[in-house]
Amino acid sequence: MSIKTPGILLLILFFTCSEMYSAPKSNVSLSAGHIPDSLKKNADAIIRYSHTELNVLGIDKVSYKEVYAVTVLNEKGKKFSYMEDYYNLAVKIDKIKGRLYDQHGKEIRALKDREIADRSTYGQSYVFHSDVRTKAHMFNYSQYPYTVEYEITKTFLNTFFLPAWHIQPGYNCAVEQATFELRYNSKAPVKIKEYLDGLSIWKDSTISPEGITRTWKVNGVNAFEWEPYSVYTGYPYPCVLLSAADTFKLMNYNGNMQTWNNLGAFIYKLNEGRDVLPENKKAAVHSLINDTDNISSKVQKLYHYMQQTTRYVANQYGISGWQTFDARHVAENGYGDCKGLTNYLKALLSEAGIKSYAALVHAEEESYYQLDESYPFNAFNHVILCVPRDKDSIWVECTSKEFDAGYLGGFTEGRKVLLLTEEGGFLCNAPRYDKNDNRRIRNAVIRFDPAGSTPNIILHNRYSGIMQDDLRTFLKRESPGKIKEYINTSLPFSSYSVHDYQYNYAQNGKIPVIEETIDLSASGLIHSVEKRTFININWLGNPLKEIYQSTPRTKPIVLNRSFQLTDSVFIPLPEGYELESYPQPAQVDHSFARYRLTFESAGNGAWLVRHFEQDKGIYSAKEFENYQQLYRTLKKESANLMLVLYHKSS
Repeated sequence: MSIKTPGILLLILFFTCSEMYSAPKSNVSLSAGHIPDSLKKNADAIIRYSHTELNVLGIDKVSYKEVYAVTVLNEKGKKFSYMEDYYNLAVKIDKIKGRLYDQHGKEIRALKDREIADRSTYGQSYVFHSDVRTKAHMFNYSQYPYTVEYEITKTFLNTFFLPAWHIQPGYNCAVEQATFELRYNSKAPVKIKEYLDGLSIWKDSTISPEGITRTWKVNGVNAFEWEPYSVYTGYPYPCVLLSAADTFKLMNYNGNMQTWNNLGAFIYKLNEGRDVLPENKKAAVHSLINDTDNISSKVQKLYHYMQQTTRYVANQYGISGWQTFDARHVAENGYGDCKGLTNYLKALLSEAGIKSYAALVHAEEESYYQLDESYPFNAFNHVILCVPRDKDSIWVECTSKEFDAGYLGGFTEGRKVLLLTEEGGFLCNAPRYDKNDNRRIRNAVIRFDPAGSTPNIILHNRYSGIMQDDLRTFLKRESPGKIKEYINTSLPFSSYSVHDYQYNYAQNGKIPVIEETIDLSASGLIHSVEKRTFININWLGNPLKEIYQSTPRTKPIVLNRSFQLTDSVFIPLPEGYELESYPQPAQVDHSFARYRLTFESAGNGAWLVRHFEQDKGIYSAKEFENYQQLYRTLKKESANLMLVLYHKSS
């Protein structure tokens, strides 16, 4: 498993059958002229037919076959004609066939074996060491519409991962026909979880001496346009998930997925005994912690030691997607993946007498699989560490070189995780950061000279929680030159010159904080006409993100973060000047967000304060217009934030 991409074995689950899934060809003409008009709306491509067969022959053998045809209507739909499949020691691709047809359904040519690309995933994303390979092909044809047809036969040599059936490969793609046939027997039963989102699907189940056959059939699934901020299950398109209901096998290891406890026990046993340190590392542990009895301090010191002496590298050989390289290997080589680094820190802590447990999690910054507690299932792609405490456990993101122990960041916060212990697996919650933790506070003091020199601005900004994640990573990783370049190009002023800047790091409990101070001069903010001076504050910007959608909203709005943004601007008034015009107070309240704008004149200065907060949650599609209206209101208001000063005659 890796921090930025799912573990390769998990990739098999999600992607080996994610491109297109099939249904019987016999009653479908491949002529584009025979596509029903109702399926063309919003469609860049049409799955003409797809038929998928999955036969669970035993706990260590599954046969798989998919046959499908997709008609590409335009350039945007070309991506749906791309065929790619992964294989490794646990998955074999037995056969791939393909054909290309013109708009009338007439065959142009057949796929030749030598045209199929066969390449390693080495070097893709964060995957640096892997035995996983991929076979891929695309008919580079551009006379639209055209149709491609593929037949893929595979053998899975494990039942730890069973491929899911995905009806639709993505938005803007319709489905004319699709069927899925699943066969299994009492020696290798299967659990099923459906995400069908109200689709009208015909189902059937038959029992014979050979076992059980279950069938799903669907006709006429319309294409849909993507609705931003709408994903909250991890499966935005209709699909059927499968997992072993009883004993499964992964390589030479047997396990059970009937309960979360059983699944956790299997992963724990898979990695048991791999946390033995070499003698020099044992000595290093004691030299680091011999001056403190505080558990939190010990964890922090050992975590910092690991950060300084190791680096992240994804290792995905054999079953290393789930079985870690041992602690000695990481110690001697100075690198590891998320499992390896987590196991290594676990070993360091164990030497210090501190108990800790690895925890499986589905990591992703925005869209991620939200665990269904009623369906034990291996939907994990990452590992973190938990040091259990009676009141306040310490959670550690072992792949980070920037965070301190006790803070996970936006990649995994707030998720259900599977804690791996000697007594099996237990679901629990990773820490969630709320809007009091995730804050950005910007304070600006603008001083200007009535004689006309460029105004000076002092910015004091404070970022905490998830609001500081990206900035901290950038500041810790980049050179002073890159940081200086960032400061000189990223501020919200059309023309400015930075005189000085400084960053300080702090903690608010376990929540990291960055304090930023910038001294600059900015032109274009102040304009004088006769006795009036106009001070523009539109650089504060719109605190709300834009959601563009031209069609009526049908899906809920999903907001994945709670946070607060506060901006305050203070302008000292030069002698002889008084306020003539200023922004009026404003207040807007919705279920998902609140906004306040206040203004105050105090003695020789003027204060403008703006506050915005958003609450994480899933909100009705009816709230979409409120979101859009709030965005438009704040955009207009932000563009017109201005003070007008009047110079009194002497």
